[in-house]
Amino acid sequence: MFTGCQWRFLPNDYPKWRTVYGYFSMWQKQGTWLRIHETLRSDLRRKSGKHKHPTAGSADSQSVKTSTVASSRGFDGGKKINGKRHILVDTLGLIALVVCNNGLCARS
Repeated sequence: MFTGCQWRFLPNDYPKWRTVYGYFSMWQKQGTWLRIHETLRSDLRRKSGKHKHPTAGSADSQSVKTSTVASSRGFDGGKKINGKRHILVDTLGLIALVVCNNGLCARS
């Protein structure tokens, strides 16, 4: 589980965290977030004079402290950290793919 944003620490003018998380979770399962991301990326690429689908990109990785499940984490021997996150961006710097700990955690 990722803890970059604690659900219980949402701003006071938001609905209760369980309500927000419920919608987030439902939209994640339905692929709504993926469709929003793909639509926005395609629109930005077209406005920049590019084809809506990227044909080139750049990849990078980052060591992250995450996951308590041994079978689902990578290991960075140099840093002695369990967990890796890989990202692929297109030529405009827009996210094309994110892979966390040997499993797909976000995709576009």
